[in-house]
Amino acid sequence: GGWSEALAGQYLDQRKRQRILSAPTLRQAVRSALLAASQGIQSMTERRLIIFDFNRTLYDPDRDRLMLAAQKVLRTLRKRGYRLALVAQAAPSRRERIAALGLDPLFERIVLTNTKGIADFSRLLEDLQPDVGNSYVVGDRVRKEIAFGNRLGMRTIWVRQGRFAQELP
Repeated sequence: GGWSEALAGQYLDQRKRQRILSAPTLRQAVRSALLAASQGIQSMTERRLIIFDFNRTLYDPDRDRLMLAAQKVLRTLRKRGYRLALVAQAAPSRRERIAALGLDPLFERIVLTNTKGIADFSRLLEDLQPDVGNSYVVGDRVRKEIAFGNRLGMRTIWVRQGRFAQELP
C-alpha cells in the first residue's frame, strides 16, 4: 500500500495528459513507458525523448555498479529509436564514472549539474525539441526529477527503490 499505489494510474491534470506510473525496478519502469507510449497518441519516434536520472535509477552508488539490466534497457531503447538524455549531479569524477560504465555512447546528451533543477530539464527540452507529451523522465526522486518532468508536461516514471522509495511529494 501507500500513496504511490493509490496514485498510480491517476492523472495529474484535467486534460488527462500527465499520468502517474510507478514501478519497483528500472526494467519494469521502462516496460511501463514502452507500453504507455504504444497505447497513447503516436508521434514520430525520433521526437520521443527519455531523460534518465543517474544515481539510484541507472547506477547503484552503494554497490558502485549499474542497476540490473541498465545497459540492456538503454540499448533496447536506442534500437527502438528513442533519444536518451542523462541528468546527474556533478560529483567528483562523475563524467569519468559514466564513461567507465560504457554509458557515454548511449546518450545523446549528458548534463552534469551542481544542483539538479527544473532548468536542467527545461534546457534539454529546448535544445532537443522532443514531442514533450510523448517523452519521459525516469528517476527515483518524486520531489526532484519526477516533479520537474510533471511540471514540464512530460510523462514520468518513478523507480521506487532504494533510499527514496517512500519519499512523498
